[in-house]
Amino acid sequence: MRTFLLLGFSIAAILSAVPASAQLSEVRINEVLYDPLGADSGNQKVEIINQGGIPVDIGELRICENFRYRGFPPGVILQPGTTYTVHVRANGTNDGSNFYTTTQYPALGTDSGSFGLYKTAGLFTDPDAILDFVQWGGTGEAREDVAIAAQIWPMNDFTPDATEGLSIQRCTEGAGSSGWLVAAPTVGGTNSCSVATETVTWGALKAAFD
Repeated sequence: MRTFLLLGFSIAAILSAVPASAQLSEVRINEVLYDPLGADSGNQKVEIINQGGIPVDIGELRICENFRYRGFPPGVILQPGTTYTVHVRANGTNDGSNFYTTTQYPALGTDSGSFGLYKTAGLFTDPDAILDFVQWGGTGEAREDVAIAAQIWPMNDFTPDATEGLSIQRCTEGAGSSGWLVAAPTVGGTNSCSVATETVTWGALKAAFD
């Protein structure tokens, strides 16, 4: 029992020793539904995911869209592997899984636009403050220059255009549009790229035995 307790203490000590900046760096923009079916206002969603192994306080993060910013409420803990949905230009009650920017916040661009994820510390022009970024429909969107300087987004790059009702979803960790897929929305669930990979693998195995 003593060995177990000491081991447990050691693990806890190691986890608590991980710098907050390292924990925050594992949070990613996972999916963007910028052109939903019907009216865009109040139906647009951005999904954030904690890809790391350490819980993260969402209050340490803020978003940037069209040079408008909004901080997340403090004290909401995003566990490893879980997601947090930002409801853009929508009113609602914030909880452990959802954040509403209110209708005073601008809507995402449906022809072109961008979305950035930042630490609360630092300026929005500071490459050390930006954590993640994605742009769609074209180049030159808000804070593209900061993402390029931070080496998290390639110059003159943007994701494939998602037609009405579809979303863009992160499939790989690599920076840039090559890591994103256009598919039916999966906000709150597993991105379509993972499902597609499993389907293809099973199909290949089945074909090999037929």
